Amino acid sequence: EDVGLICSELPAPYYNVTITSSPEGPITFGTEVTLTCNVYPSPPSDATYFWTSVEPGFDAVINSPSATVTFTVGINFSKRANYYCTVGLLHTEMFGFGVTEVVVEDLLTPWVSVYPAAIDDSVTLTFQQAETHINKYLRDLNWYFEGEYIYIDNYHYVASGDGLSLTIVNVTWDDFGEYSILYDGLFLH
Repeated sequence: EDVGLICSELPAPYYNVTITSSPEGPITFGTEVTLTCNVYPSPPSDATYFWTSVEPGFDAVINSPSATVTFTVGINFSKRANYYCTVGLLHTEMFGFGVTEVVVEDLLTPWVSVYPAAIDDSVTLTFQQAETHINKYLRDLNWYFEGEYIYIDNYHYVASGDGLSLTIVNVTWDDFGEYSILYDGLFLH
């Protein structure tokens, strides 16, 4: 004779949980982001949404009767961060779990990553700036070589009017290395 085990079906209903983000796609610093936890079929009216992330500036856990949460992406946010929504009844039953990733694009990105240069030639390094409403608050755009501030002397180092380009005149062996650009201040008026 055969011996078997019979398992009864789980009585809990199946819930599909997804998260949508507005705006969609990569965002810039200073952007207000709204995440919405979508649940199908609809959970009971007394369901609670538990929002979590390990992102700085985002509360560790937000318990909300609302399926949405809104926050502003600060300058200290990671380039990529996961946000989680768990739907259930407080301290009793969990219905479902969803996750989404928010991607923050760089405010400043190089046009190319490697610039060919020859000794005694000139080379121009160029960055592009993402358009965002916080640009008007940024000030003191500075160039750095190997992490050290570059003094723009308009002889060997010449910056464009907007500061997004740096021309190195009469390149020497000492000029080969990593260059970066950074806003070092904010206009707070």
